[in-house]
Amino acid sequence: MKKERKIYNFSISLFLYYFPLILLILFVLYPLFALILKGFYEDGHFTLSFYQSVVSAQSFKTSLNHSLEVAFVVSLISVFVAISYSMVLHHSKSKFLKALLLLVILISLISPPFVSSLSYIQLYGRRGLITNGIFHLSISPYNVFGIIIMQVISFAPFNVMFLLGFLKNIKKNTVDASRSLGANDKRIFFDIITPTIRRALLSIFVLTFIRSISDYATPIVIGGRYNTIASDIYLQMVGYSNLNKVSVLNMSIMIPSFIAFFIYLECTKRISTDENMSYQSVTLKSFKVAKIGVLGFLMYAVTFFVFLASLLQYLSIFFSSIFKYTKNGYKFTNEYLKKFMSSDFSALVRSVTYTLIVILISLVLSLLVSYYLSRFRSKKGKLTEALILLPYTIAGPTFGIGYILAFNHRPLYITGTALIVILNMTFKQFPISYRIINDSVRSISYNQDRSALSLGASKLRVLKDIIIPEMKEGVRSLFVYNFSTSMTTAGSIIFLITPRSQLLVFSLFDAVYVGDYGRASVIASSIILVVGIVELLFLLLLKSGKRSRRSYVFNA
Repeated sequence: MKKERKIYNFSISLFLYYFPLILLILFVLYPLFALILKGFYEDGHFTLSFYQSVVSAQSFKTSLNHSLEVAFVVSLISVFVAISYSMVLHHSKSKFLKALLLLVILISLISPPFVSSLSYIQLYGRRGLITNGIFHLSISPYNVFGIIIMQVISFAPFNVMFLLGFLKNIKKNTVDASRSLGANDKRIFFDIITPTIRRALLSIFVLTFIRSISDYATPIVIGGRYNTIASDIYLQMVGYSNLNKVSVLNMSIMIPSFIAFFIYLECTKRISTDENMSYQSVTLKSFKVAKIGVLGFLMYAVTFFVFLASLLQYLSIFFSSIFKYTKNGYKFTNEYLKKFMSSDFSALVRSVTYTLIVILISLVLSLLVSYYLSRFRSKKGKLTEALILLPYTIAGPTFGIGYILAFNHRPLYITGTALIVILNMTFKQFPISYRIINDSVRSISYNQDRSALSLGASKLRVLKDIIIPEMKEGVRSLFVYNFSTSMTTAGSIIFLITPRSQLLVFSLFDAVYVGDYGRASVIASSIILVVGIVELLFLLLLKSGKRSRRSYVFNA
């Protein structure tokens, strides 16, 4: 009987490890491998001609320089924006101001990727509400400055929320001790706060660099003639369908993304062992940003600018969805709403359906992998985690093109189906899903597992009756992250979508691309409202559920 129990547990252990591992190899490593090979083969023969023709072209060098320059500038500005906004938000004495600043950030987190570009054109374009409507100017918004400004504003919410977590963990005792020794707010900021969060700031720089270099939407919509590698990839796919050159272009942004991501991993590793970090949620009530000096004034100015730009962005979207520009000015209309209900409502239903499926798959796979790696401590765990984190280093369009090359033939022909879209969304977002669930699993004491196992429970029973009931917080975070990300994702699945599987975010992109800004505003507004309402209902439902005290009985 004991031998049977041992074999059963061993087989369960193998299933918990190898089933997710096989899926990761098949849907992460294989598409990437197929993409890399495409740049070296033509008609079944090895060649370097594609690399030679692409790399030697002046247009490639120009686009690569543009990508790196924009990514560096945007990352640098984003670091200052993040520290400014998060410092003002965290240390503000006004509850109303804190609520207002936080509300704008939370709304920005659930907005579609093309909203910034859409609002930028509507506010500051040739017929912009501000440039033309107020100042009677007619200026072109299509340039590199538009790309930089819109990327900074688009990436600000994630960076601010990322940094807030570190500001809440600064030791209050250290600040009080320095205050008693005569240190003022300026010295506290430079000598205590800044050194404590320096690795977090470097992480923000690196993550922003990765996101900027792989962003194709902003350069396409408002970049004008300022091409980047990501926009070139899109144009090559749509205009020429030259997958060999697309493979080479993808490799040119994949390499710097890999390097940046390894720097990020090193930063997070050192952050976790940093002696200056204290895991207590503390607000330094005596600290005032305004007393830092000129830098404090700049922080307030940057915060106000980002807040105002974000607020105007969403007000302009809602305004343009119900008002139409005519010769006599703006007039109320429900024309755009009617168009949405007649042609885009099915895309909304499909988007929500795909998103819920992605959440379910992500939850199950994250739970299996996290439980195995945290409990069985296999030497193969590092290999599995490397595979899990790999999609985060890959640009969205790159990941999607890899799927086209890998799954457009037998034995797994799924190109053009809903399945390929769902799988791509699942594994592109899997790194964060895994991190969320893994943190929840690791927070559960291993002693509970041992007690249950000593009473004769199987490992599956432990997983079902001990681990899962204690993961309420992790499930909440995973749902919020995956729902907002899946509803607004675009880069990785842009080349996988067919007219039969059209999602709402691409209806938005099509409307922006052809200049139908009224319809685009309605679509953007609907995405923001649906994501906000669904996530709020889920959080309320989860909060209202009372945690029942259960007595677990295990069968020997």
